[in-house]
Amino acid sequence: METPRIDIGRTIRDKKFLSLIFIAVLLTSILPFPLLIDFTRDYSKMHELMDRMVKEDDAIACHRTLDIIPNTRNLTLKCDDEYYHPDERITECCGLSVYQSTYQEYRRVVDRVKRDLPKTIVASIWILLSVLFSYYALIDAAVSISQKKEVSIGEIIRSSLRAFPALIASEVLTFLVVLVLLLIVSIPLIIFGPLARIIEVIIGMPALLLVVPAYYFIRKVYVLDRIWNVVRNNPGGYIVLGIVGLVFAELSKLQYYHYFGATTLLLSAAMSTVGLIVYSLGGLEVYLSAEKSEGEREENPEEKLF
Repeated sequence: METPRIDIGRTIRDKKFLSLIFIAVLLTSILPFPLLIDFTRDYSKMHELMDRMVKEDDAIACHRTLDIIPNTRNLTLKCDDEYYHPDERITECCGLSVYQSTYQEYRRVVDRVKRDLPKTIVASIWILLSVLFSYYALIDAAVSISQKKEVSIGEIIRSSLRAFPALIASEVLTFLVVLVLLLIVSIPLIIFGPLARIIEVIIGMPALLLVVPAYYFIRKVYVLDRIWNVVRNNPGGYIVLGIVGLVFAELSKLQYYHYFGATTLLLSAAMSTVGLIVYSLGGLEVYLSAEKSEGEREENPEEKLF
């Protein structure tokens, strides 16, 4: 099968592709938002309180040092008085010395986060499935538009629904293999310290993103050989896809660390729009570039000697 060429500019300008993007954002971001809003607000508040407790612990430790060690007040040691309240009771939490009022507020927020978890789990499953469905539909549309075929939104949705069960199986199989691989490589990666997690994300995330284009073209649940083909023939594209995935993952985490009220929905929808376009078209382009390189090697077998 000849490797198709994807006209990204033509695809992004196509009205039907933009309509599919709107449907995808509706599915992945807007519809599940009511189930996530309580968790987002409470989780953000929990991290705000954790930051406050760290500052309170520093202030308490600093003032204890001033009170215990003679003549320290004559030195340049200065304490943060904003987070020091000498008349409040002090308790221990998470290895920190904090004020009783802060601790009680923290416990209340943690209890709310726990109550929010069932809704959050349901929303997370919905988002994962709808993202997978949306990637397939957007890739189908991009290929059809680039080949100047008639694009029917209804037919693309029906085609995506037919492929969905096998697509889920393919994603789960790939995830399990990637998980085992990351467990194996995590031992030598310990030497990189905090960078180890970043490296693991860059290694693992592109494989999961490439499942959809691989399945779209070969129609088989087992796509690991095609993903390995990308690693061999387009390692640069694979790594760039991983870096982009890491950036979006970190930006998504910020949505939970900082709650902006109703604006949170707008930020989530904007992130979802950019992510859907970048992941679907970017993953498709990386996959097809590797397939093209493989095809050129088959046409010129003498290149395999070098």
